[in-house]
Amino acid sequence: MSQKEIHFSPEDEKLFSKIGKICNFADGDIIFNQGDMGRSMFYIKEGIVCLIFDGWRSEKELEAGNIFGELAFIMGSHCRTGTAMAVGDTCLIELSQETVEELIEVNPRWLISVFRRTCAYLLESEQNLVIDLKENNQKLKLTVDYLVRTKNELNQKEILANTDGLTRLYNRRLWDQQLDKCIELAKNESSPLCLVMFDLDGFKPINDKLGHAVGDDALRSVAKILMECVSQTDIPCRLGGDEFGVIMPGVKADESQLVCEQLLHKIAAIPTQDLDGNLRLTASIGGTSMQPEDTPESIMQRIDKNVYMAKNTGKNRVIWG
Repeated sequence: MSQKEIHFSPEDEKLFSKIGKICNFADGDIIFNQGDMGRSMFYIKEGIVCLIFDGWRSEKELEAGNIFGELAFIMGSHCRTGTAMAVGDTCLIELSQETVEELIEVNPRWLISVFRRTCAYLLESEQNLVIDLKENNQKLKLTVDYLVRTKNELNQKEILANTDGLTRLYNRRLWDQQLDKCIELAKNESSPLCLVMFDLDGFKPINDKLGHAVGDDALRSVAKILMECVSQTDIPCRLGGDEFGVIMPGVKADESQLVCEQLLHKIAAIPTQDLDGNLRLTASIGGTSMQPEDTPESIMQRIDKNVYMAKNTGKNRVIWG
């Protein structure tokens, strides 16, 4: 469900400018942080503002002519529910609680109109939030129920048979088993499913020049990073050699792409001294989301192609599609 934005007229902006405080921000400047107490809202005169909700809601960008932080303006004092950051050079008009008294003197009817539009916007935001929470709860319930069923199906011998001895990640055998089940589940429940695979760039020289012990340490470091980046409902695997993958049931494409970027940067940041030399590890990452007509074979062909493209177009990158 998309949410409409409040757009104010040039006449509105003139009144805002008359009674508000002009604030200028450069690209990347934080206007306020999530959790800060606020008593004012902001009108965007020029530029763009990105609202960041720390993972519980999608980021949102607002352009000139819109407002944000309106709860603090209406309620008098309010804990900010997200972080506001300037995108590019941005000019804002800050409207504080004291502004309300001036607005009553300047144009009380116009103030009532502002409150009506703002309250309508807040009501729609609340309705959208409820819908998002219901969808997320349903998605979590499906994935947790599935993982509980999966765990109950495995005895200790099967767990050992499905675990990579070096990295303690799941192995290729479990990947093949769970991919079939996850695709079937996603189709039956109409839920999203994403796959991520990557090869390590520069791993062979580490093994050849520094020895297998150092190579094994590098693989364990990558496995640790992988476990840090994925959620408890994901299925991280070592598929063989220096090839890794993650099955991500219930995860949308934009969330999965963020995981890919985290993996890319964290693997490239493994300290070179950990490798006992000047050799450096990076990753060629491919990712994809399941399409309605996909089979295990078709989705594997697509993700293999994306890893191949990442490796052959410069390495140390993500190809998604």
